Amino acid sequence: MQQLAVTALEQGDAGVAAQAANALLERDPSDAAALMMRTEAALLANDFEGAVEFGRRAYWNAATPNQRFSASRLVAFAHAQQENYTRSQVWLRLARQTAPNDEASAAVAQDYQFLRSRNPMSVNLRFGITPTTNVNNGSSSETTDLFDLGLPFRLNGNAQALSGWEIAGNADLRYRVHSSATSATFLNAGISARTYRLTENARDQAEDGVDGGDFSSATLSLGATHRFILAPDMQPTTATLSFAQSWSAGDPDARFVTASARQSWELSERDTISLSGFAQKQLAYKGDDAVTTFSATTTWARDLENLGAFGLSVALTESQSVDTDSVFESVKYGVSYGFPEPIMGVQLSANVSYEDREYETSAFAPITGRDEQTTSVSVRAVFTEIEFLGFRPVVNVEKVVRDASVALFERDYVNVGFDISSSF
Repeated sequence: MQQLAVTALEQGDAGVAAQAANALLERDPSDAAALMMRTEAALLANDFEGAVEFGRRAYWNAATPNQRFSASRLVAFAHAQQENYTRSQVWLRLARQTAPNDEASAAVAQDYQFLRSRNPMSVNLRFGITPTTNVNNGSSSETTDLFDLGLPFRLNGNAQALSGWEIAGNADLRYRVHSSATSATFLNAGISARTYRLTENARDQAEDGVDGGDFSSATLSLGATHRFILAPDMQPTTATLSFAQSWSAGDPDARFVTASARQSWELSERDTISLSGFAQKQLAYKGDDAVTTFSATTTWARDLENLGAFGLSVALTESQSVDTDSVFESVKYGVSYGFPEPIMGVQLSANVSYEDREYETSAFAPITGRDEQTTSVSVRAVFTEIEFLGFRPVVNVEKVVRDASVALFERDYVNVGFDISSSF
């Protein structure tokens, strides 16, 4: 009977193949080989719902990795034929996990990328538990000179940096509502939340009754993105409008409206320059004055071929408000480098930035105003030889040092983040 099913499949006879496979399944409903043949027969008959059902059963009853690989590929194909692209992508990730060789893995990645271009919806989920030396954005100093009096004031424990663990998660959803040869429009939604658990030393330092939840935050955003080509020889232009609501320690904090745009130009096969900018209006719930921020960034990226990738950026930012401590101008310089190949199974990239921010006046220094210089160094490591369902682990390490004319705003902390990234 098995040979009859195989022969029928080779001859493209879906009816006979289905009958033979059904006879085998009557004897053993968990026969993975028979379920595979029944799946292929359903595909030949364009019975894609049936192919999903039989293929799913074949996957869970498979006796070998090769059977699981074949079954998951067939289910992914059946879902794609029904335009269930997200489900198809899930099954392709299952297939990637059991791919028998590099060639099969590459084929799965190619199929996934094709489905990504067809799927109107994309979902990005992230979750992490990471250590940090500054959960409360506190000062790195124990004392500060306030109000231009020349007298040192001792900062309380809550105003100084508190160490702990950050528990964070976020979900981003994008849905393509329109597309043509020269444009595409997306609806965006996102939610993020983070809370903290203080270390024992931080609990001793903080005031009584203060815990990590007092520094928790959450943000919900909704928006739309339009991507279009202004001229045949130009890269796509991207424009986004978003609305957001934030909470702090469970209480409503602020509302945001942000408009942003980005444009890139290819100067040569190895050089790209991009210009991006945004304008944001922030309204606080506690009656604080509104804050309007404008920012523009220019980035030059160069492909160094066998030597990696190099980038330079300059960002100008201006913030306006009646609140003097929200009024500033800043310039930020950035340098990035990505190694061309993994080193001992780790793909490395690094970024260094320096920001000079000036406040003409401040409630904390009404005569002299205040200024801040912030240096940040970050390293990203992707472990390319470790993979699960098409995802690879990522470690991000960041060191931030801020020198400020008012010590209350000085910072010196390290963040270590654990993340995952898709292999394709």
